[in-house]
Amino acid sequence: MNSYLLMVWIGAGIVCFIPFFSKSKAALFLAPLIMLSVYGSFYYSESQIGRPYYDKPVKFLYQHHKVDTIDNQKWITLLAIVDGDDRLYRFPYDKNTEEELKQAKERGKSGTPQVGEFKNNKKKKGVDRNMQDLKMYDLPHTKIVPKAG
Repeated sequence: MNSYLLMVWIGAGIVCFIPFFSKSKAALFLAPLIMLSVYGSFYYSESQIGRPYYDKPVKFLYQHHKVDTIDNQKWITLLAIVDGDDRLYRFPYDKNTEEELKQAKERGKSGTPQVGEFKNNKKKKGVDRNMQDLKMYDLPHTKIVPKAG
């Protein structure tokens, strides 16, 4: 993927200099071509690299988290497995949420997978997703039932 982007940007840079050396008006038509290739590279890189969801997952399997400060606002960035896919989430910082995630990280180090769920707080009115409380618990082990007969 990185080699693709590198080739696109090198090609766009070379093409940008063609109008300086050409006396043809056809060289002016290269500008839209350059713009399309740059747009294509941005589109391709976003589809391959992705970006975080600015929301909280409802139910997830914990992988990792960190606290960031972006534009003087604290955010929690969470890497989680949701519906079998790795997902990156970013949501506003909350002290209680950070503490729950820290405890989940410690329990996960011992080999116990952690499941998290954001639930509505009954004490807080409204349905604002930022007002939900995080509950973390151990992933229940599946019981293997022996085959009959």
